[in-house]
Amino acid sequence: MAVTIQMIGEKEFKIKAHGYDQDEVDEFLDEIADEFEEMEGKIRELSVQLAEAQEEAATQAAASAESARAETSFASQEESIRTLLMNTQRVCDETLASAKERAEELVKEARTEAEQIVADTHTETQQLEEEMLALRAAAQDFRTRFQRLIDDQTQLLKAEGDLFKKK
Repeated sequence: MAVTIQMIGEKEFKIKAHGYDQDEVDEFLDEIADEFEEMEGKIRELSVQLAEAQEEAATQAAASAESARAETSFASQEESIRTLLMNTQRVCDETLASAKERAEELVKEARTEAEQIVADTHTETQQLEEEMLALRAAAQDFRTRFQRLIDDQTQLLKAEGDLFKKK
């Protein structure tokens, strides 16, 4: 299936926790769409040049039928047009190949960056979980010591109360 500029512009990605940055993905897709538009513009321009060259060749072919000398000129121009057509096709193919290569590079870079972001996020999550466990342990230790302090103070208060009782 050929990817079109419209498909790139309308592509929606699901949002997941720790997923791709939606703005970065949108920006990247915009860059790809812009490059596709540029390549399509070049293709249209070359197609117009080709049509003009073919029209000119047809006009010259009609004129060359009038004289033998014109036939020699026509053959030369026809060869020039063929060369122009072959060069146009070659430039078109090279441009498309270059655009596809650049798009693949951009996708690869985006994937690498996304994988790094996921790995960094995973590492940060593990660190936060470890900190949370340490805080829970510290809170439990504090609670235990505080409870012991309250029990000790309660025993002291009872002991002092016994001092003032009549015997």
